[in-house]
Amino acid sequence: MDRDKYFAAMSHLLTDEVAFKCITCMDVKKCISYVNMVIYDLQLQGDIDLDLFNYLTVPCPVTPQLYGIPKIHKSLTDPPMRPIVSGAGLGNRAPFNLST
Repeated sequence: MDRDKYFAAMSHLLTDEVAFKCITCMDVKKCISYVNMVIYDLQLQGDIDLDLFNYLTVPCPVTPQLYGIPKIHKSLTDPPMRPIVSGAGLGNRAPFNLST
């Protein structure tokens, strides 16, 4: 798949307003602040210990990146894209990491 075709397929994928929503950096910062506040409150109340608190908080969050993998089993000439959200840079600190 050449570069232009890839960008066209990904742009088409992002036009689905049910699955994807454009948000601002301020929206992301608000969400991070809210999650950190909830985790902090849980630690203050004694519901989680310091180790879990440190595990759940990410000091420098990394914005995930979206990329796509063509589903060549569906079509070799014009395959639809499988969206992949990369959380690279989060390491094993992310609460959704199921491998640990």
